[in-house]
Amino acid sequence: MMRNVGNEYFTTGLHGGYLMKKAFLAFVFLQIFLCLPRVLFPDVREQPIIKGNIESSAALRYSATEDSYKTEYPLYARVGFFYETETLESFISIDYVGELSLGETYLLGGTEYSHIKIGYYDELWGTGYALSPLNEINPRDERYPQNVFYRTRYVPVPTFRMTMGKEMRYTQIAFSHTSPAEVQKVEDTEVRVRAAWQREGSAAGLGIVRRLGAPPPLFFITAKSDSEKNPVWMELVWEYRTEARDLWSFVLGTRRRFRSSEVCVEYVLDRSRPSLFFFEELLQVHPVAQFDLRAFMHVPDFSSALDVSIKLTVNPYLEFSPGVYGFFGKEGKYFSPLQGENDNTVYLKLAYTMK
Repeated sequence: MMRNVGNEYFTTGLHGGYLMKKAFLAFVFLQIFLCLPRVLFPDVREQPIIKGNIESSAALRYSATEDSYKTEYPLYARVGFFYETETLESFISIDYVGELSLGETYLLGGTEYSHIKIGYYDELWGTGYALSPLNEINPRDERYPQNVFYRTRYVPVPTFRMTMGKEMRYTQIAFSHTSPAEVQKVEDTEVRVRAAWQREGSAAGLGIVRRLGAPPPLFFITAKSDSEKNPVWMELVWEYRTEARDLWSFVLGTRRRFRSSEVCVEYVLDRSRPSLFFFEELLQVHPVAQFDLRAFMHVPDFSSALDVSIKLTVNPYLEFSPGVYGFFGKEGKYFSPLQGENDNTVYLKLAYTMK
């Protein structure tokens, strides 16, 4: 069965043998990446582009469960090589999150709406901004902190996708393996199918996700309108269950753009998890300084989580961000500092992006 955000279906630990195979496949992809364009397009002079980002930070965390302070210096990095022609796109990357691992890596051949894509990556068909129940069928990367602000960090998984159609209407079929264990049989494969429509800044899609030979399936509908000043998005997920109560998820969000700020509001009803309100405000207080406030509120008990920071742009590639994570709620509440890794934290982040 599929992976549920309540951890009913999959565990996401990484096994040594699996990582070794991923490292070997990374080497194979690298050889294909470097050689295939030269074989298929000997007269093309484009060179691979290096992309990546490095985020280093210093953090002081207070653990309410242990009544102690901890200092941490996490380093997150990704470096990749990107190559593109009119009918071929290839990307290989290496991640560092406490250890080296294969990051997003794929080969894509064809046009934008008629192609095949194969490699290690995540299919993200959800429209949710802060949280997307549809996207969370992908396994979470457990190397990141276990709090809501890192909930959308996913592990790339083996995936094969076919896209067929035209700009206005197209169909996608994807086969992926979202469990960290080896693929032993065809029933270990998860299949996703969707039909999508788009026109003049609006898009909609519907489809199913299911593990082969193992009901229940998951049905979904997504829609979004990308208007310049006031985009709106929606996501509806229905998980049919034969021996238990069906699970429903719903996301509705909107963003409003002003002269020097943006405000985003989103409501998330997340299957077996509680309802959440999300609010974000981005305020440009100076040409090189941006105030960012992100807040989650758990509706039944009104506990909340805050991320408040100021992003200072040193140059187009370098950002410096002092900030704080704050969790508020009594013991037993969803965002209580006594729950999981909801540690109040003061941090300083330095991020460099290669574009």
